[in-house]
Amino acid sequence: MATQNQILEQLKILEKLYNRGEVSEVVERAQKIIVYEIAIAQQQAAELETDLKQYETQ
Repeated sequence: MATQNQILEQLKILEKLYNRGEVSEVVERAQKIIVYEIAIAQQQAAELETDLKQYETQ
């Protein structure tokens, strides 16, 4: 399994390719996955914030 630093480096390479217009179907799919992962992380953060507020109220 890749380390966090390895993943970040790979993403930077993909960013460079994307900025040069070298976009393949795989990169487009990856972008959709990233958007999905961001949405999930934001939803989880919002749920945790709600739970924390409820806990602090008690």
